[in-house]
Amino acid sequence: MSSQVRLGIVVARYGPDVLGGAETFARGLAEHLPTDEFEVEVLTTCARDLVEWHNVYPPGLTYINDIPVVRFPVDHARRNT
Repeated sequence: MSSQVRLGIVVARYGPDVLGGAETFARGLAEHLPTDEFEVEVLTTCARDLVEWHNVYPPGLTYINDIPVVRFPVDHARRNT
């Protein structure tokens, strides 16, 4: 039995090219938790831009700085009317 705590971090957008308070905090947390104590996985969308919410990243599992990132597509872009 593993003594690691499994932790899922859920954030709307994630990546080194994504700026924002919650997004930057989530990335910093994921990358700096001790790996001998925590098994971290990030759950996020395929969107990069918070204004239009277009799917930019491919869906599914990728790794960013050794952190598993699971992306889910956005159903529709944001309508600014």
